[in-house]
Amino acid sequence: MSERALQSSGSHRLVGRSSDLVTVLEGIRDFRGVLVEGESGSGKSALANAVVREISRNQKVFYITASAAVSAVPYGALAPLLTQLSAAESTSPLAVMRTVLARLQSPERGNEPPGQAPMEPALMVLDDAHELDDSTAELVVQLVSSMQLKVLVLARPGRNSASVMLATALDGLLVRHSLLPLTQEQVHELCEEVLGGKVSAVSSSLIASVTGGNPLLVRALISWPSLQEHFTSSEGVWILKSQFRSNPKLEELLKRHLSGLSAGERETMEIIALAEPIALAHLFKVGHHIEVDALAEAHLIHISKSPGRLVRPRYRLYGEVLRHMVPAGRSIRLLRQLAEMPPDEPHTVEAQLRYLLWSLDCGEAVDQERLLWGAVVANNLTQASSALRLAGEITAPEYLAAGRAQLARAYARLGEYKRACSILGDLASSATDFPTTKLCAFLSSQLEHRSLQFSDGTATHPAIWLAKLDSLARSVTAAGGAPGEVAGIMLYRELLMLQRDLQSTTPEGVAERLSEILRVAEVALDEDAILLALTLLGEAAASTGRPETAVGFTTRAVRRLEKVDHHHPLSYEHVLVRHLYFLMRAGHQHEAEEELGSYRRKLMEGLPDVAGAHDVSLAVLHLAKVRNANALDALVCAIEELKVFDLLSLRPFALALGALVAAESGDAALAGTFVREYKSLLHTGAPAFELISRGYVAGAEVVLTQDGEAAAQLLALKQEAKARRWLASELEIVLIAIRLGLADSIPELRALAEATEGAEAAALLSFADAALARAPEGLIQAAEQATRGGYVEIGILALREGMRLAKSQGNRPAQASISRSLGQWKDAASVAQPSAGVSKLTRRERDIARLVIDGKKNAEIADLLTLSVRTVEGHVYRIFEKLAINRREDLTQEYL
Repeated sequence: MSERALQSSGSHRLVGRSSDLVTVLEGIRDFRGVLVEGESGSGKSALANAVVREISRNQKVFYITASAAVSAVPYGALAPLLTQLSAAESTSPLAVMRTVLARLQSPERGNEPPGQAPMEPALMVLDDAHELDDSTAELVVQLVSSMQLKVLVLARPGRNSASVMLATALDGLLVRHSLLPLTQEQVHELCEEVLGGKVSAVSSSLIASVTGGNPLLVRALISWPSLQEHFTSSEGVWILKSQFRSNPKLEELLKRHLSGLSAGERETMEIIALAEPIALAHLFKVGHHIEVDALAEAHLIHISKSPGRLVRPRYRLYGEVLRHMVPAGRSIRLLRQLAEMPPDEPHTVEAQLRYLLWSLDCGEAVDQERLLWGAVVANNLTQASSALRLAGEITAPEYLAAGRAQLARAYARLGEYKRACSILGDLASSATDFPTTKLCAFLSSQLEHRSLQFSDGTATHPAIWLAKLDSLARSVTAAGGAPGEVAGIMLYRELLMLQRDLQSTTPEGVAERLSEILRVAEVALDEDAILLALTLLGEAAASTGRPETAVGFTTRAVRRLEKVDHHHPLSYEHVLVRHLYFLMRAGHQHEAEEELGSYRRKLMEGLPDVAGAHDVSLAVLHLAKVRNANALDALVCAIEELKVFDLLSLRPFALALGALVAAESGDAALAGTFVREYKSLLHTGAPAFELISRGYVAGAEVVLTQDGEAAAQLLALKQEAKARRWLASELEIVLIAIRLGLADSIPELRALAEATEGAEAAALLSFADAALARAPEGLIQAAEQATRGGYVEIGILALREGMRLAKSQGNRPAQASISRSLGQWKDAASVAQPSAGVSKLTRRERDIARLVIDGKKNAEIADLLTLSVRTVEGHVYRIFEKLAINRREDLTQEYL
């Protein structure tokens, strides 16, 4: 059955399960039934209901639900069909068989017309079949084997259950189908279906992460009261605003999922949640072998395959809710039970942090140094709320300033910039040690532009912190401190000064001094200074037209960040966002996609406070592939997210870019809204980015108004970038001018391309040379070269210029060739495509699509995947329909 037919019958609400529905329907039609195995909440019942809606027209359906309460009663699950039997007859296998057969064959319960026999044997849906009593299971085996009945068996996976016995006894007659968790893409689709609007890709990714793709848990998180507590909706976009916490609805759901556990298994589950993650060897040492096996079989926990064999709850949400449900006193007792037996490896920092928080909950005294350690770790783990709790308990004078600095860092991460700036202002007179002063100086530089928005004068004043670093160096020298410590202080001070200089002076001189500082920092093993120097060197290189060199610097920084695993130092986003941008400017789209995916996975560890930065990067990636519809969607989400969290001051850039994309896409209303919002903001961020943003806005106004004033403004910005020697900004604005057909900027483009390094420069040179030679065929070749290199936008510019020249020269063959190519890219720009953010294809469809791309025929795919040819044909049809393609040749790796 085609997916279009399924949707027309109302089953389209079964989000993410269309391929499962097709498989089950075909299994019922072609075999004696299907055994569907899935974890609690995976959607087995919803799938069964969709199946029943499809087949009830010509097939009688009986719905039987087993339960633990009647599993010890012979034929207990069949009680609804045995109402006419006496107590004595209800235990007689023969009497039960006759009664059930009579019900199966009776026309009074069927949907067929009176007097007409069903077209197919009746279908019995056995829900919670793992709880079936043995007598019922044996009867079902007899009925199915004798072709009197077809079955749809719904069960949780497990080694010792009646459903396993059914599958074994009916081997070859039943199709066995595992209901897998929803993919990240399917969770995104489900969120938008339930909420009725756009959902940030980062928000849906976090939901997928904490729920493990369990549909029931997903729905629980996007419904009241979780919806009100954790989400905000602005301009029709749903955005996650806080970490998930427990609530009564989630607790009730977890209780149902944990029902049936023994006291020992429940305690083991609590220990795993409290100490998450905990080494498997440690659990075995404290005598939880049997319980761990039972929990693993019930799919309630996950045991990693890494050498440490770490154990966690199956779903992150389970751990959060269970920790809230366990009384504080019991939590401490269980954790102490673990602490009394030293593990082979140290406790993870997550477990230590959790222990500190529970100690505070129990009113126990916690060492002030440990509180500070915990606040630093919590901030590194992006657990800002925990950092606030721990830092707020610090009262000892020797740790107070450091604790307040961690408070400022946590508030900045939560988007409470005014409070962060206020704390930094208070600390200016009390911070005396280097780590605290360095942290405050860095935060001050990040929040400087944000503080300008406060009308009451609250500000961070980075210059004050630079002076404090200078004063601190003198104090350490006067006190006879180590020369290395003094050098470290002055090194970091100079780095912050160079960061400011990079925004106002010529980049070349700054880059030379940064290289010297990097060499010194690497000798001193000063990790913070190394990361900042590498990032600033990347900025200097990118701004002077050397994107490949910039990528080299930020790649080194990212690799150093990877050594700290998922713990995020202060400069994590500062480095990573720039690295992504430089990768895309250098044309490394594939690497950028991989880094973006890694970035998104790292965000899943804590608050989505940099979701806006992620979506801006995603939008730029889409634009590099001329996926304008996808880019606009990402920018709409980013702009709303950046209203909540915008530590990197990206919202003006996102608004400006969104205005230009919307204008070029024909959405004048949205473009106008973005332009007005941009102009209402106090411009913040690096001046080079601000200049590009103004160029985007001027470009949008050219499209919207078609007047000369906006065009003149765009050309003036080009001259400003040239005067400030920001080659990258000048090149970007020249490309905007060429896209909009303003003046003859090709000679300038060629000069800029000659001064720029890398593959993009080569593509631009080919374009410019062919354009200056007025050769349409050369421009077609230049477009092909640019597209092969990943520079699709340059390819389209070359084709457009080629079309203009071909028309002026009357070159009809070139016009026809260019017209076909431009038509393909126009469709790509206006239609949403599968992307790094959300793919349209299900897991099974991607498997089949890969084989189609490899040249396999449907019969070969069916053999490889153990499917019927008809099933493969149905999947291929749906793949083509989703991707809006018509031929196997059109299916490429890009869609995966």
